[in-house]
Amino acid sequence: MGSSLGFNLFDGNEIVYFGMFDLENAKEIVFRMKLLLQNLSQAHDMVETVTSKNISPDMLDKIRELWKRIKVEALINDELDKGLIIDKISKLTQNLTIIPWNILNSSDLKDKVKLEYDSIGDI
Repeated sequence: MGSSLGFNLFDGNEIVYFGMFDLENAKEIVFRMKLLLQNLSQAHDMVETVTSKNISPDMLDKIRELWKRIKVEALINDELDKGLIIDKISKLTQNLTIIPWNILNSSDLKDKVKLEYDSIGDI
């Protein structure tokens, strides 16, 4: 669903659509995020309105649990205004089914990597 927009899909405890947009301008980043969030929202709504009528309650519960694991992240260039990008995406997607998303810069990414290394502990 996100590959044509430049997102990679990482599946583990969380399902993360990750976009490496450090070479893109702000408008392109907002465009790609908006389209992916719209696509995910439409898929979610389709499951809830149409598919839910044709599957067992147990299967519907499994699908809903799967949806809770999905999030979207994008890495942007440090020179871009992260706050402005976040505000624009928020405004453009405010009426969609909420899929957690985040915009990261290199500092955020370094913090995430440090947390991961710290969680490993000593070897």
